[in-house]
Amino acid sequence: MDACRARFGLAKPGVKGRAEALTGDGVLRAWQGDRAGALATLDRAIAVEATADALVNRALLRMAAGDDAGALADLNRAVRRSPRDGRGYHYRGIVQARLGKSEQAAADARRAAALDEEAR
Repeated sequence: MDACRARFGLAKPGVKGRAEALTGDGVLRAWQGDRAGALATLDRAIAVEATADALVNRALLRMAAGDDAGALADLNRAVRRSPRDGRGYHYRGIVQARLGKSEQAAADARRAAALDEEAR
């Protein structure tokens, strides 16, 4: 729980802090197996502020539920919000591959790898 609080800044004030707190709660619900609760909480987080963290985590839930179109929409938004975060490209590449878009999937995989390399 402490790692979750540190990751999502539960003590931060204002809109950003509220969105991060809701994101953390959504992730915790997902870890506990409450997918419906996690999705609802992430929806609320995104309504407060559509952070890349909230969008990527909601996309992961959508992917697990087989909603690749919804996941792709979230991941496109996440990449626009945080273009230096390789997670959005990584998961978007997976969704692109599942949708049969192999060129886009490969491009996203290369971008995710490049960002990962830069981060080291």
